[in-house]
Amino acid sequence: MIDNPLPNQIMEQKQRDFEDDLFKDHCYEQAKEICEQNEVFTDLIEHFQEWYHKHYFDKPQDMPNVISAEDVDLIQYLVG
Repeated sequence: MIDNPLPNQIMEQKQRDFEDDLFKDHCYEQAKEICEQNEVFTDLIEHFQEWYHKHYFDKPQDMPNVISAEDVDLIQYLVG
């Protein structure tokens, strides 16, 4: 009898989707923290959150665990 790989593929995809959602939530929370610490206009926070998520989506290993001075410089560059 042939084993049906479809259930395994579906579960793997659900796991990847779940992990992607967790990563997105983490990025959005961290981006919001950065914006709040640097008094970014509230109208711009959502745009920065989207950009921050897209920026680190392809290279999550580069995502900082803490907010650094480089993040502040990045905000000032994007806002300025």
